[in-house]
Amino acid sequence: MKERTREIYNTLPFKKIPPQLVIKMVRTLVYWLNNLPAEGDMSDTLSPRTIITGTSIDFNRHCKIEFGAYVQTHAAHNNSMNSCTVGTLAIRPTGNVQGGSYFYILNTGK
Repeated sequence: MKERTREIYNTLPFKKIPPQLVIKMVRTLVYWLNNLPAEGDMSDTLSPRTIITGTSIDFNRHCKIEFGAYVQTHAAHNNSMNSCTVGTLAIRPTGNVQGGSYFYILNTGK
């Protein structure tokens, strides 16, 4: 797990990363490990998620954005001239049927 976290950490273009983002990085790795079948595990074709929940991920829906990608997401706004989007970093897919994703808002750290 530590080596995989180090791999993602070194692909990011930042000199300093907030501790909260490192936590989200590890959670993303756990998410992907649970969605992929492991060699020598209980099943060679089914992931732990599929065994437990009966659901699996769809490549076309859930593998669109990699961790740390900069994205402009929709923000609450009114009819003024203020911005309608906010700068965020992609974290991981939600894993739902629609194929949504979680994002880290740069301004607030949430």
